[in-house]
Amino acid sequence: MLLFHRVYSKLLLILVCVLFSCNADVSKRIQRENELELIKPYKIDTSALPAIYQYRLDSFIANHSKGNNLSGQFLVAKGNKVYRNSFGKARYLNGADITNQDVFQIASVSKFITALCIVKMIEKKLISANDTVSNILTDFPYPNITIHHLLSHSSGLCEYTHLTDTDWAKDTCIKCNLDGYNTLICCGKPLTFEPGKRYRYCNSNFMVLANIAEKKLNMPFEDIVQKYIATPLGLDSLHVYNVAKRPLASYPVWGMRGDHSYIPDHRLNNISGDKSIFLNVYELFIIYKAFKNNKIVSRKYKKLMLEEHSKVRYNQYYGYGIRKITLDNGETWNYHNGWWHGFRSYFWFNLKDDKCVILLTNRLKGGFINTKAMVELLEE
Repeated sequence: MLLFHRVYSKLLLILVCVLFSCNADVSKRIQRENELELIKPYKIDTSALPAIYQYRLDSFIANHSKGNNLSGQFLVAKGNKVYRNSFGKARYLNGADITNQDVFQIASVSKFITALCIVKMIEKKLISANDTVSNILTDFPYPNITIHHLLSHSSGLCEYTHLTDTDWAKDTCIKCNLDGYNTLICCGKPLTFEPGKRYRYCNSNFMVLANIAEKKLNMPFEDIVQKYIATPLGLDSLHVYNVAKRPLASYPVWGMRGDHSYIPDHRLNNISGDKSIFLNVYELFIIYKAFKNNKIVSRKYKKLMLEEHSKVRYNQYYGYGIRKITLDNGETWNYHNGWWHGFRSYFWFNLKDDKCVILLTNRLKGGFINTKAMVELLEE
């Protein structure tokens, strides 16, 4: 009888181990399938945009790039019908041509990707839009500012990039998000208005959001963007700039002045949240499609991002990291443009009609391009 109990116990132990092992294998398999399911929707079967639109776009770009006044990449899409191309020089006027695979600094369009990461954290209940910043970053000296105020540019914070112009004028050390944050909280400047009372576009808001994400997840912001955006969507080129890993001069595409001279690395380049994300036009298109199809954040939180949180001016609003405008033809578009040291970026999309217009440039002699005119090229 004793021998029977020993044998029975061993068999039971083996059975339990096998069951646990099977459950673990099933769990891993489900996890792998879920990860693959995340990636599958973004292997988009695209076809060519009709020739009439290609002709319009080529004419538009050619008109702006006369005399080598403009260089970059563009992508325009209606549904899954896509036309993308590159034009101009990656570096000097006599250098290599830009290719469709080259990456560009997307400047303030980075704010949309930062907002996606923050809203993903809200969706996962790691933070709340109503959380005060000082509850997370305990040394933050402005007690009434919430994450919502940062995302919607309604905080009243002063501009950190103006502070660093003087505070870091003779400092050549590599800076990070914490450096920008410390400069802001130590400046002693009062808020320009009571939080939530009005809109004022300010890079400090999204720099602080990057610091919040880093504190809550205990990882650098570049890893957070990789975790929430690049890896799930299978994007190989998307990354946050890190001068220690890859200095600016090593990139194939440089930001250039009007005379085609190189704009060297800047002490603020390594501070992210408000800027400093690199990718190419196709990957930004993939992000748009994933956002539209509720694959990055759910429909509920996509709606939260697109709400009219702050009124900018007549018929223009700011949501969370993205603007909203109603054009004269009645179409509603969401968009964000950006500029940073030679790079200009234009990211526009119309969710209702599934239209997307992206233009990334590394040189423009003059001001911003009239993107409304480019968007109107997609009209019937």
